[in-house]
Amino acid sequence: MRMWECNSLLKTSKEEIVLDVYSGVGTIGLIAARNAKKVMSVEINKSAHKNAIENAKRNNVDNIDFVCDDAGRFISKYIGEIDVLIMDPPRSGSDETFLSTVINKEIKKIIYISCNPETLARDIEYLSKYFQITILFYNPNIDTLGEFDNRFNELNRFLQEFKTKYPVKLVNLGYLNQEYEEKIPGLENEPERGKRCFKCYELRLD
Repeated sequence: MRMWECNSLLKTSKEEIVLDVYSGVGTIGLIAARNAKKVMSVEINKSAHKNAIENAKRNNVDNIDFVCDDAGRFISKYIGEIDVLIMDPPRSGSDETFLSTVINKEIKKIIYISCNPETLARDIEYLSKYFQITILFYNPNIDTLGEFDNRFNELNRFLQEFKTKYPVKLVNLGYLNQEYEEKIPGLENEPERGKRCFKCYELRLD
């Protein structure tokens, strides 16, 4: 996934405030910051939070703030403006505290990045009652292209079948399993959102 491709999908502008939650090492937030007025990046994992700050320094990005906190707790306390919400939750998806708070915010656009079609579908079915949503389908750790295509097609079928108040846009980011396998030797047993996931984020900038 090339940076310019991802940035074109985010479509942020210099007038927009972006909230990037479940932000990991800050990759997506740093991309959005290129064309945003301000980005707030929220991640509960302390190690990932620290790495995100270092990534911003390394890339000379100064219009992004990093917060180490639970996404639901942060957004329930936040009273400022949010134009674009970027969500990249773990495979378990988001949670009720976060989603129930989001629907009461005046957010223009939500971008949800997921590696699990099941929890993605659950959260999208809820959120699509209130927002227009773009789904970026990215899952490099699937072993075969056939399985990758099956999951994408199943998600697309599901989105076509259930009724939404606002349209849901589905974007396939491509099958990157070979590049993924080359990056993870020795990291196969790493926990979710650990060093192995950091390698997935790196793929988005290669």
